[in-house]
Amino acid sequence: MEDGLPRPSSNEQSIRDGLGRPSSLLVIDEFTSVVDRTTARFASAAISRAIRSDNIPCRMVAVTCHRDILRWLAPDWVLDMCTRELVRGRLRRPPVRLRLVRGTRDAWPLFARHHYLDSALPRGVTIYLGLISGRPAVFCACLPMFGRRDVWRVARLVVLPEYQGVGIGGRVLRACCELIRQQGRRATITTSHPAMIAHLRSSPDWQIRAVKPLGGNRSGIPSANYRSSTGRPVVSAEFVGGVAPKVRDSIAQGATLGNGSRKIS
Repeated sequence: MEDGLPRPSSNEQSIRDGLGRPSSLLVIDEFTSVVDRTTARFASAAISRAIRSDNIPCRMVAVTCHRDILRWLAPDWVLDMCTRELVRGRLRRPPVRLRLVRGTRDAWPLFARHHYLDSALPRGVTIYLGLISGRPAVFCACLPMFGRRDVWRVARLVVLPEYQGVGIGGRVLRACCELIRQQGRRATITTSHPAMIAHLRSSPDWQIRAVKPLGGNRSGIPSANYRSSTGRPVVSAEFVGGVAPKVRDSIAQGATLGNGSRKIS
């Protein structure tokens, strides 16, 4: 291509087109054959979750030679052409094991281009990484609000594309806010991302504090990569959830805002 950018394969494009088109039945051949296996597993889980929640209103038949996705896709029926067996029963999806660790600004370039508004990172942030099998999957940056040391805000929350759709962003967000609350501070977030707004509205852990239906405009901010939220609803919310016993125990052992790491169940 003239611009040097990669183009999706015909298989990838057909999947996107099919998922975005209203249909009672969607058939996908060579399902996950052109992506790496980590992406294949998480994409399978995300698609399954979206269909079962009616976010994608259809039934789906996936044709594949890869058995590693079966537990992640959790199909209602499996037809094995090798054994000629048709088996009914949803397989249980493997748990996604996350570890929360302190990070540095050096990790931001991996996530920056996937942030929906701004690739710049504020100064003075406390950074946490959500690791899956030792690999960074989620980036969360928090900092105190200007003039309000008792109130912290989540400034950046980014999930790498290959891990999106299975709820790990919300788990990391909650874990970081639990740590903030354990320090006797309030935890807040302001966002115009539709999926995050939906999460904040539906979760009992969050209380909506303000809504700007037409968004905001940070004119004059020296960031060439900043994309304004003007025209999109902006929601501010405060974390009101409790601190789980596991969090209290891990903090007692040193996993505070200052250092340490812990598993996220």
